[in-house]
Order: sequence, then structure tokens, then C-alpha cells
Amino acid sequence: MKNRIEVSCPHCQSNQIEPSLAISTFCRSCGQHYKIAKKEEKKRFGFLQPKVKEGAFAIPDKKITPHELKTRPLPPREESRVPAAAAPEPIQERAPELAVESQEEVPMDDAPTNVAEASRVLPLSLADILSKGTGRQVLCFECPAIHEVPADASSTICPSCSTYINLQSVEIRKHSSQRVQTRGDVTIYKNGSHVGSELRCHDLKVLGEVGGTIDASGTITFKHDARVQGEVRCAKLVVDKKVTVKFEKPVLIGGEAEIDGDVTGDIECGGSMRLQKYACLDGSLRAAGISVDPGAELLAETEIVRKG
Repeated sequence: MKNRIEVSCPHCQSNQIEPSLAISTFCRSCGQHYKIAKKEEKKRFGFLQPKVKEGAFAIPDKKITPHELKTRPLPPREESRVPAAAAPEPIQERAPELAVESQEEVPMDDAPTNVAEASRVLPLSLADILSKGTGRQVLCFECPAIHEVPADASSTICPSCSTYINLQSVEIRKHSSQRVQTRGDVTIYKNGSHVGSELRCHDLKVLGEVGGTIDASGTITFKHDARVQGEVRCAKLVVDKKVTVKFEKPVLIGGEAEIDGDVTGDIECGGSMRLQKYACLDGSLRAAGISVDPGAELLAETEIVRKG
């Protein structure tokens, strides 16, 4: 394929296709991260050789063919020592339980019956994302898979569907109508605006104007008045004190919401909604719980949905 190369993982020797400009990637077989050689090594050996740590996979001085490299035996691996207390249970004991669960029938009433009902599925909550591990967690754009990447990574590839994911943060300081798609953080500054196109990110901080469709895997924080014409999906919603936000289309929140300003719209919250002292909520609210501080106003039609 044009502008693509075949690289081999130095850990498990599996081959995969990557863009020719890529400098590193994740192995889709073993999940290990490794660097891809530069053009100088291509001139020397006649093919691209992945860069690995010194001593992990020695490169000979003489020129060899790609076939000889693939058939070359791997160095011995050190077996990881697992404590006896942390050892998994034998598969013979767990097999009967799995067999019983697989025989249970799922009622058809719980499945979405149309497109409108399926679109009301709440996004992942912030707690679900953070509970996956201690590193940087990334939610895929195309599938609900979450995987961990190094904290300083600038891009990654979804191990489930192989979708490329940009991880760089974006700062908007002037008017912009271009589509933004990243799992980094986006900040819209005082003199900046993003109207008329989709914005997908992790955390979003609004100090200027925003008006398009928003899909955030983290927290959306409104520090400036806004009129959002598109749909909004996020893990957490925060509206600061005396900030006016009007949502013209439904808002889906996977986790909690904290409002201390004037908010109008149809909101569905998977966690609890807290209305602070200067809050005023108008429209409709469907949440797992709600708390109203003294001084707050609740004018929305409210429905409390208990979990489970």
C-alpha cells in the first residue's frame, strides 16, 4: 500500500501495517509499545527495522534480508513471577459458572427498540474511565474500548478496532469552525469561539463561545455564557457561578453534574445532580439523584431514576 510500511514487533515478531511517517506504535498481538526505525537504518539494511532497547534484539553489522530476520530465534524471556496468593483459579472450577451464565436468556424488553431509544444510551462516567488503571486512560472514538497509554504519548491506536486516536491538547484563541477530534484537552479562551462543527475531546474548558455538537470523555466546564445548538455528551458537567448556558438539544451526562449558574435544557444524568446556591435549572431533568442547596431554583420537570 502507498505511504505504508510493514513493521515487525521485537517482542512477539508479529507483523502489521503502519503509516510510513509513524515513529512508534503498539503491537496488536502483545500490546507492547515500540519505536519504528528512522530512514538512516533503511539505507543501511535495505528495510525498516524497529528500534528497541539496547541488548534486547541485536542487529548484525552485515546486511541481511527481511526473511532472515523473521526466521531468527528470539532471545529467552524472563518469566514473570506471580505470587501464590494472586494466582488465578483453575479453569476447571470456573467453567461450570461460565456455562450457567451463558444459558441465561436476555429479555428482549431491555434492548432498544428504535434509533431514538438507542441514542439515549448514556456515555461512560468519569469514574468508569478513571477506574481502569493509574495511567492515562483513552476512550476510543469508534468503539467503547478504553486502553492505557503512557502519560507523554501524543497519539495511539485502539487495540480493539485499530482506530487512530490523537492525544494532543488544543487551544482555541480566535474564531474557529473546523472540526476538532482529539482525546487531549481543549480550552476555548476568552476571545475564542468554536461554532458550527463537532468538537470531540477529553476535558473541555469554555472561557469563550461554543455552539456545536460536543462529545467529551471527561469533564465539560462552562466559565462563560453559551448557547449550544448541538447535542452534548460528557462524563461530567460543571457550570460555574452566574454563568448562563442554554442547551437546545438533549444533554447526556454519564456521571455527576454541578450547576451554580442559570441552565436551560433537557438533561439526562447517570449520576446525581447538585444545584448550588446561585443555580437555576429550567427544562427537564432525568437523574439518579438530586440535591438542592438553599437559594437554588429548580423549575425543571424532574424524574428520579434509581440504579438497578
